[in-house]
Amino acid sequence: MKKWIQTVLCSLMSASLLLPTMPVHAVAPSDIPVQPAGTDLFTETDENEDDVLIAPYKVLGEDERSVVTDTTKFPYSAICKLLITYEKNGLWYKEVGTGFLISENQVLTAGHCLYNRKLQTIARSIEVTPGANKGQTPYGTFTVTTDQLVVNPDYLQSGRSEDDFGFIQLDSPVGRKTKYFSFADTSNLSENETFTLCGYPYESTASGYPSENEMVQKYGTGSLAHALNTPDNVLQHDIDSAPGQSGSPIFNSKYEVAAIHTIAYNNYDLNGAVLIDNKVKSFLSEYTRTPQTDNAVYRLYNPNSGEHFYTPNYVELIADTKAGWNDEGIAWYTETESTGIPMYRLYNPNSGLHHYTLSEGERNALVKLGWNNEGIAWYTSPNKSDPEVYRLYNQNDGNHHYTVSSYERDSLIAAGWDDEGVAFQTRMQ
Repeated sequence: MKKWIQTVLCSLMSASLLLPTMPVHAVAPSDIPVQPAGTDLFTETDENEDDVLIAPYKVLGEDERSVVTDTTKFPYSAICKLLITYEKNGLWYKEVGTGFLISENQVLTAGHCLYNRKLQTIARSIEVTPGANKGQTPYGTFTVTTDQLVVNPDYLQSGRSEDDFGFIQLDSPVGRKTKYFSFADTSNLSENETFTLCGYPYESTASGYPSENEMVQKYGTGSLAHALNTPDNVLQHDIDSAPGQSGSPIFNSKYEVAAIHTIAYNNYDLNGAVLIDNKVKSFLSEYTRTPQTDNAVYRLYNPNSGEHFYTPNYVELIADTKAGWNDEGIAWYTETESTGIPMYRLYNPNSGLHHYTLSEGERNALVKLGWNNEGIAWYTSPNKSDPEVYRLYNQNDGNHHYTVSSYERDSLIAAGWDDEGVAFQTRMQ
């Protein structure tokens, strides 16, 4: 007998508007209202599963959640409201979800808060607000774009509940102010231990759906347990939740996160979560930056074009290496905006080459010739006693190369490259 499983992965606990609103040119993304999703967005079949319905939210009997009154205290300060914007074929869509800081600049969340399976697209942008409370933003709001979102590749391919996780890389180390979560030892969970789920619900009230300035954190408590006939890393729990709370942390009394809230079962008095296990930790270690490399500028090499590329963006580094570029490690370190000199990055859409310059005049001249201005790449050192970075030019293919190595510089000159002298000074640690 065929057995059916209905899944609502991109709208499970995120409240989303998945009906076309207005053409992209007719309304700004900020003007699109956020609304809760329906329960019939996705239908999948699986003959190997028990008869299970997955609903967009689940309050189990009486609602036992409470409102967090002070979101400036940890752990609530480290829980983030996510206002997620998608664009598909000139139409804009919005969702609300939850994430939580696990480092100074990294927010862990559900994969379906980053990738919308119905639209088959990663979010265009996300407004991340730690500790948001009725319009108050005690730590600010950080807008991230697609290249700062990393979805578990297995989730992109499968959409399975056990793969439903990803993270957001922030430019700001706001976690230094909010503090951030550590992970619990999940090798031996006890069903008698009490866990807390806390996030940003987006649900109907007597006065209708809340505006963005009315949203609050809510938390509930309960237990976690492994379930039969489910993957080892998918847990069941009995903690109340609602739309918008997808991606919420489920943590113990030590504020250690054991799981990421992701799903709800319609025909059982249970909700579901992804266990923070070695699979999640391996994913994070492969794709994340560490605080020690936050200021690094990475060097990559394209074996097809011969171009060297430089970026301080770790997510961009990972994307390029996946596309076939060779990761050549850390080239040097960037200064801060307040102390450094901006290095401008340009891109030639005809040749596919990038160029870097401190000169606004050179930048403007190249833009007039058709190069794309890609803004400030990183900041160089103003200290003339810091190590020198040499610039060279290849007349044959138009490539520029930058290196702190005098040996590499001399080797390239011997091979026919033009020596263009010292490009800038840099920090090496």
